[in-house]
Amino acid sequence: MKRLVCLSLSVILACLCFFGCTTEGSAQTDDPVTTVKSPTISEPASTEDEARTFFPLEETASFSAWAVWVYDQPAQIWTSWNDSIAYQAIEERTNVHVDFITPTFGSEREHLNLLISSGDYPEVISAFSSYYGKGIPDAISEGIAIPVDDIVNNYMPNYLAKVDEFDILREITTDEGYMGAIYTLNHRRQYPWNGMGIRKDFLDTLGLDVPETYDELYDVLVAFRDELGLPAPMNLDGMSMGGDFMNWLFSPGFGAIGTFFQKDGIAYYGPILEEYRDYLAMCAQWYKEGLIDRDFDTNNPLFGNGEVMALNDEVGYTIGCDNIGTYEENYGIPINPDYYLLPVPCMTLEKGQHTHFGVFQNYVEVDTVVTCNAKDHELIGRWFDFCYTEDAYYIMNYGIEDVTFYFDENNEATLCKEWCEDYFDTDFFNVQRGFTCIRMPFIRDIYMGRDCHKTDAAQRITYFESGPVWAQDDGEWLYPATATLTAEETALYSSIYNDVNTLKVETFTAIIKGQKDISEWDNFVETAKSIRVDEMIAIKQASLDRYYDRISE
Repeated sequence: MKRLVCLSLSVILACLCFFGCTTEGSAQTDDPVTTVKSPTISEPASTEDEARTFFPLEETASFSAWAVWVYDQPAQIWTSWNDSIAYQAIEERTNVHVDFITPTFGSEREHLNLLISSGDYPEVISAFSSYYGKGIPDAISEGIAIPVDDIVNNYMPNYLAKVDEFDILREITTDEGYMGAIYTLNHRRQYPWNGMGIRKDFLDTLGLDVPETYDELYDVLVAFRDELGLPAPMNLDGMSMGGDFMNWLFSPGFGAIGTFFQKDGIAYYGPILEEYRDYLAMCAQWYKEGLIDRDFDTNNPLFGNGEVMALNDEVGYTIGCDNIGTYEENYGIPINPDYYLLPVPCMTLEKGQHTHFGVFQNYVEVDTVVTCNAKDHELIGRWFDFCYTEDAYYIMNYGIEDVTFYFDENNEATLCKEWCEDYFDTDFFNVQRGFTCIRMPFIRDIYMGRDCHKTDAAQRITYFESGPVWAQDDGEWLYPATATLTAEETALYSSIYNDVNTLKVETFTAIIKGQKDISEWDNFVETAKSIRVDEMIAIKQASLDRYYDRISE
């Protein structure tokens, strides 16, 4: 792949998010932080060459963009995304200046709503759907944003090439049949960001193999309890968040999860299926035998209860996140040198069984809309498309060759460790955020972004080891993330959901804790139907049908 030409720019860093506005109108080091395989970027001559021919412009042009701080680190050292080395490099290459509007960290939603209310909002807005509650189709119907089909088809061949390569046209098309936004794309399907982990050092102490089935896991948990004296051999976080989080990772082997899913185009609500009843019965028995954390219903997995309990030798089987290696390096190993949380696939009923509920593995990331205030659609489209070229790929992911990164003997992009340390004081997880906002439309290298924090310390598990393990659950039965509800469906769904979900959490928690018999599951199903769970299923089915009808096969 063609290397970037070294650019002499001020070395300033950037963080994570970008919002764009446009138009209507016709020193190398041998001690890298990490080394990653550079992805193959398709570059048909007509696309890469066209982008290079169009830029740089003879005269400076500009457009306005709303770009938030997704994390607060860059806000501590910059005034806007114009301070980013990546955007400075892109500006030098294109002669296009982006007038970034960046709200104070934490005030994003209020700031955007005020701008929209005033009518004086920028030409492009990234991560729009994250901060505008009604959704992109509503914003288009209300005259805030525009469909981007003409912009994409006329001015963005590089973007279209990736859409075709990744086969994601359905994902970026609305139910109304148009493209409502331009998206950040991962260079490959993103690995699952969490899954189950088990204390390998405990297994080694007991001479046990890594379990693959629920029966094998039961035997391991019993050994953790009886031979190691663990007070909570297994952690079952998630009931405090509606009962879905942990069940999503632990129940798939039974063929159901604690929320909606789809199979062969049919929508299902997992909690009312017999398969889920069997899962609950198993959990209730394990809880009765002291194999599950007694306080699972009050633990919040977002605060890492399970990992903390595992670190304290209280839990042996729990949720692990994609920063599992960093957690060990920064917290686990210094406090507990034997701590080794090994990522494991979802348990199954039978050996060799495949599960289909893993965390989404997406190409498509955050949206960027073009607003009705955009003045020059061609400029915006061409500039965005430049961000999908090979040149921009390295700038947006690694910065400047021989300044922030270099190509090693294997032609792999490698970050310069000394440069990273100068700017982030060894907090390497933030390095990529020093180049660009990942919410900006471009090709994001998920390898670099996930492991750029690796240091010289012994790191037993990294994202690139845990991700493929958890990806063995292919996620094919998950309900599509981009399937949407109409405004009317949303109102009806919301009016039913709270009652059904409250009933689910209360009933299932009581069943697992032995306060109710498993026979209460039958009453749960009857009550759920009486409070209109079937209407919820019908709404999700209608949304699913529209999702599959977006494009013809």
